[in-house]
Amino acid sequence: MTVCISIDAMGGDGAPKIVFDGIESFINSHKGDPVEFLVFGTEEIAAEFIKESFAKNITFIASETYVTSETKPSSAV
Repeated sequence: MTVCISIDAMGGDGAPKIVFDGIESFINSHKGDPVEFLVFGTEEIAAEFIKESFAKNITFIASETYVTSETKPSSAV
């Protein structure tokens, strides 16, 4: 059975680099385990951070906009 993990690549301190570093680390430490990551973010993120070594484990869902820490909660909905 394949485990599917959904991740917001745009959120958190150090994102998006730290998100993809974590994905790569997980895949490297769980070689052979069936895992798929659904990663949400902008097209630029995909081009810059998805490495060939783990691209087969990622389904990238492109988004045109995202909420930043400066975004007012009332405008994020």
